[in-house]
Amino acid sequence: MNCLRAGYLFDKEASGKGEKYWWSYLAEILDRLGLTAAEVSPDELSRELPQLSLLFLGDGDRTPFARELEAWVRAGGVLIGSNTEGLDTLFGNEFVRDV
Repeated sequence: MNCLRAGYLFDKEASGKGEKYWWSYLAEILDRLGLTAAEVSPDELSRELPQLSLLFLGDGDRTPFARELEAWVRAGGVLIGSNTEGLDTLFGNEFVRDV
């Protein structure tokens, strides 16, 4: 049986701006759901990603990680994102038109 190893990208710079940073509560939310996930900083993502099978991404520009994340997803990784910039193609989002 394969083991599910989950992680979430946590950007300490974004969380320290004094604004409400929803993703700072993700560990607690996942714990209440019975899923333990490791906190991964943007600097550690390249090193930690191969060890993960599930990754949560929060808001922010993730363009620097686009190719790496795409390869990881193609290899079977599960990516869950919210308000991520630079990953529309990976998530299957397509801009249709301005309203």
